[in-house]
Amino acid sequence: TESIEARIPELPTCVLLILAKILAQSRPLEPYPGWYFAAGESDSSFRVRLRLAVWKTCNLRRVERSIRMLWYEGIRIDVYLGNDVSRCLFIGGCIEPNEFAFLDGVIEPGMVFVDAGANDGLYSLFASRRVGAEGTVLAIEPSGREFKRLQANIRLNALANVRTRQVALSNRNGQGTLRIAG
Repeated sequence: TESIEARIPELPTCVLLILAKILAQSRPLEPYPGWYFAAGESDSSFRVRLRLAVWKTCNLRRVERSIRMLWYEGIRIDVYLGNDVSRCLFIGGCIEPNEFAFLDGVIEPGMVFVDAGANDGLYSLFASRRVGAEGTVLAIEPSGREFKRLQANIRLNALANVRTRQVALSNRNGQGTLRIAG
């Protein structure tokens, strides 16, 4: 018989995104010894195989619509299936878990946190909750596409302590070309 994951590419995109929302789950905020990019894909459980098939199909179709995931401590994020961030977050339930576990023990209320190359804002969202109303997060992202996603995730979580700037950082003034991944 044909496996369910082999039938995923036949699904219409709207059904695929509903399935993705149902399958999405985050790992607990804790160290993950030996974590590497796409580590979660080695899990052969049925749910992980389905998430992998959904992600690959969205990647092939270049789906530009997001799903909403619940992340650490109730943070909500719009995840665009098919990019590197979503590959780790959606399939394996985490991205850079050891860094986030470290930051969880280091960031304190009232601090200033700078997220240089903020992308969709995962570090900014995470730090915002920890620095609290007395602290500030400065999120810097030069890409127009990712900057819009960053701002949307900040609005989604009603974070008043995050300041955003759409610029690139360098050790000198000037202009350059930003190459954006697909």
